[in-house]
Amino acid sequence: MSLRKLFLGTTLALGLAGAGCSTGELDKTKAELAQANQDRDNLKTQLDATRAQVTALQNKVTELDGKLAAAQPAPAKPPETAHAAVTPTKKDEKAAGKAHKTGAKSQKG
Repeated sequence: MSLRKLFLGTTLALGLAGAGCSTGELDKTKAELAQANQDRDNLKTQLDATRAQVTALQNKVTELDGKLAAAQPAPAKPPETAHAAVTPTKKDEKAAGKAHKTGAKSQKG
């Protein structure tokens, strides 16, 4: 029953509110509503076209990224420099230190 009362109350309220409107205002409102619906439909069409364009461009970017990755050679190992070849290791430094100590003893004697 409460749903029925709500429906009747809403209908009565709308009927009383609508009774004050003239047919000219009603026609104007209907025309504005029709124009708003047309504008909405046009915007939806534009949105769908833009989404399709974005998807196509994303696919193109993915394709071009793949081609770029395939065209680039693998990074080469950097060549060994002359400095790296003559740089002493820890083992070499210890051996040089021992030679220096033994040479110092022989100079004293």
